[in-house]
Amino acid sequence: MGIILRNVTEGNFSDVIALSADKPHPNGRLPLIFEKYTASNVYYIALASLKLWVNRVIYFEECPVGFAVHGFYKHMVPELIHLMIHSSFQNKGYGKAALPLLLAEMADLYGADYIHAAVKAENERGKKFLQNAGFQAEKEPGTYSLFLQKK
Repeated sequence: MGIILRNVTEGNFSDVIALSADKPHPNGRLPLIFEKYTASNVYYIALASLKLWVNRVIYFEECPVGFAVHGFYKHMVPELIHLMIHSSFQNKGYGKAALPLLLAEMADLYGADYIHAAVKAENERGKKFLQNAGFQAEKEPGTYSLFLQKK
């Protein structure tokens, strides 16, 4: 699958902020700041500029299909802070294909032994996605860790 990770740029910014994990909004409006299970991409782009997190646009060939953010957060370990696939591209394998690229990037960038991720406790699909990728549930509800294999 032709998944590529790219930076947010002036050229793709409008496309990135229009991506929404929720179903399309009435009247073609841009997504709200907070969606059902996550905040919007514009929220994470702004927060990442303050926290020095890494923003990555997930492309399938030349089409932006999702967005991810990683960096150091609450636990002071590398964390996959945000991963979303636009509603019209969900259930097509794009998230599953993008995750190994994101994890490899994080391992290289942070020299990490493990990666932390969090989802809302009621987000059953998000929890299943992380568990299917090998993440293990932690004591705190909605938090997961993945121990990386060293090369």
